[in-house]
Amino acid sequence: MERKIIFTNDLDGVHFIAPLPLKPLFGLIRGDLSLPPVGRPIEKFYPKHDLAGRLSVFDHQIRPFKSGSLEGLTLFRQAAQRHSRELDFAVLSGRQPDKHQMTIQRLQQSPRNKYFSNFFLNEGDSATTWKETIVSHLVESGSNVVHIDDDLRAGICIARVNLLYPGESRVLVYVLRNLSNHPILLRHSKIELPPNLFLVNSFKSAATDFDESLEQRKI
Repeated sequence: MERKIIFTNDLDGVHFIAPLPLKPLFGLIRGDLSLPPVGRPIEKFYPKHDLAGRLSVFDHQIRPFKSGSLEGLTLFRQAAQRHSRELDFAVLSGRQPDKHQMTIQRLQQSPRNKYFSNFFLNEGDSATTWKETIVSHLVESGSNVVHIDDDLRAGICIARVNLLYPGESRVLVYVLRNLSNHPILLRHSKIELPPNLFLVNSFKSAATDFDESLEQRKI
């Protein structure tokens, strides 16, 4: 029996216009991406009640939606239907608790609301650790996971969940190309990307590859 697929979506940089992910950018410049250890516990988030904290919430609240992301969700659904695969859509975001209510409201007021059935919003301090932990739990519960992100560091950590299942293809990761994962930086850092992580030019490109992966039964 083919497993259900959960399509987890990062928000900032994927569905919302956002600044470049700085940790992977600086990590690749230094030649050291410095990934968190596997199984790192989720650390408690302490909200900032100062001006910086309020500005951060406001900044996230006014970020416009990215063009193409809604079409991408539709194309993923169509690919799953074409190959008779069960596909659930979920938000998997590093946005911390002080931004949760606003984030859910914005998504529910957009056409994306008809896709997302689960919201896995960061309950800890580290976005990368949160995403890897949630994907690990989803796979452990019996589902396959396909994830899309704009952060290479997070993408690599999510992709390595598949290492826990030798000989199986349980996790597939798409990372949107941007300056923080530019080919020049990748060559400079001599980083080797996991075989289940693919850099794509757009959400639509990810959907096309997903369709081909289903056709070839790679996930």
